[in-house]
Amino acid sequence: RLDATVHVLAPVAGGFGYFLTIMFYALVWGDRSFQEGAVLYWETRGVPFGRWQHWIHATSLPLVLLDAFAKRAAGLNAAILPTVSYAKGCFLFSCWYTSLIRLNFRLTGKWPYPFLSNFTQAWKHWLFYVFSFANILSFTFIHRAVLLSVSRMQLAYAEIRNASPLLRRDDVLVASGTSPSKPAATATQ
Repeated sequence: RLDATVHVLAPVAGGFGYFLTIMFYALVWGDRSFQEGAVLYWETRGVPFGRWQHWIHATSLPLVLLDAFAKRAAGLNAAILPTVSYAKGCFLFSCWYTSLIRLNFRLTGKWPYPFLSNFTQAWKHWLFYVFSFANILSFTFIHRAVLLSVSRMQLAYAEIRNASPLLRRDDVLVASGTSPSKPAATATQ
């Protein structure tokens, strides 16, 4: 089912959402070569590049948090995988993306992220890749915990609502003269 697939991938999507926002503002946005080589370049040509970068990067973190609170608890707990599975997936993605970054440099002679050109020794690049992998993994685990916590809160609220006669919807409907099996009378009847 699509719901189960979405639930399984939600921690990873959330981890990348956190990573995208935080790392963009920590490493890319303040970099002079990015500002001069990309933002200024496009904005002098009439493209609102800086504004687009904010829309692209700033919205991912709030959207994954909103998604976490909007998900239904039903099926979420059962679909979320053990942390080891997410660690393997993040590792494979990191290997693929690191290869893509290095291939891009080999083909073009330029790094896709301007700050990488400041790393003059290979070990600094590899340290950055390990740092990025560790951050993506950490953010994935954090979002997994957020999802499970929100799901547990939703389930606990549902139990309280069903156990309390004051909060149960059926009792309110019966008290108002209607019930789920008996529709309310209309003015024309």
